[in-house]
Amino acid sequence: PIHNQPTASLKFLVDGHRVTVYVFNSEHVSLGDPLKRRVIRDEPVYTTWKRGYSIATTKRHDVGYAVASDLGEDEGAEIVASLH
Repeated sequence: PIHNQPTASLKFLVDGHRVTVYVFNSEHVSLGDPLKRRVIRDEPVYTTWKRGYSIATTKRHDVGYAVASDLGEDEGAEIVASLH
């Protein structure tokens, strides 16, 4: 759970890098206070760093998506923008 709300998480190992994808109801879970806002493929994506991992978030139709990884900020943003 994120903030005591049900959350799905999928964990991957991509070319030796850890990548976790979270899917949640964005009406009940805040995306937090992101450091950077960017637009990728016409989608707003928010990125930050937490505990040594890059975090990229977005939402579509009240569904929130977050990617936490040891990849760089740009790679995480690209991954989360490609989710739908």
